[in-house]
Amino acid sequence: MMHDFRTLWRFWSVKLAAFVGLLVGYLVANRPALDTLLDYVPDQWRPLAAVVIGFVAFAVPTAVRGVKQAEPQ
Repeated sequence: MMHDFRTLWRFWSVKLAAFVGLLVGYLVANRPALDTLLDYVPDQWRPLAAVVIGFVAFAVPTAVRGVKQAEPQ
């Protein structure tokens, strides 16, 4: 199991999920940046936008995990 844990970071899906996590952390810590992004979304579309963003944050790393990648060395 430890060997798998050491090579896990090499997968694209893990890197993408880490990037999304860093982006969310940045937006939570930097409220003005989040407010600026929210200004682009009309009020009536915000609930739908939240669902779509949540789905994309889950689906993209999951889909990328299915892509054939070189075996970690």
